[in-house]
Amino acid sequence: MGYALRNQRWRYGKWSDGEELYNLTNDPEEKNNLVKKEGLEHRLGEFRRVLRIRQEQAAKCRQP
Repeated sequence: MGYALRNQRWRYGKWSDGEELYNLTNDPEEKNNLVKKEGLEHRLGEFRRVLRIRQEQAAKCRQP
């Protein structure tokens, strides 16, 4: 199982075996995973942070 976030330009996925980052403007078919490309550390960090926040929010909703 994994998780994915997207906006108009990017899609980020986090799976048990790794991560994916796609620039949907330049690569709408998601063929080039940019997760290891230099210069995108900030973008990747933003998606990781947002995913963590969303997971924390979801966990709070599940608590009795």
